[in-house]
Amino acid sequence: AGRDGPTMAKAVELLERETDADFVDLNLGCPIDFICKQGAGSALLNKHGRLEAIVREITSSSKGRMPIGIKVRTGWSEKPTSHTLTALVQSWKHTMPY
Repeated sequence: AGRDGPTMAKAVELLERETDADFVDLNLGCPIDFICKQGAGSALLNKHGRLEAIVREITSSSKGRMPIGIKVRTGWSEKPTSHTLTALVQSWKHTMPY
């Protein structure tokens, strides 16, 4: 599960070098307890600083060659929050728009 920027950056470098992948898609939609308890998946919906660090690490390692997408849920709880997160991520100018 992706929760560590340097590890994810190395994975992106490997994808760029060894595959014909067109983009990387970060999955913030996974609600599985095991994943969330590790601070990955849907847990990143509430960890904006960590998420930004991961996105910056990945985009820095790929030097902008590999577009980054982010899959999100409508929110962490009953209250939708994805619109807030989407605006925040767009302000970082690192992800590809959907």
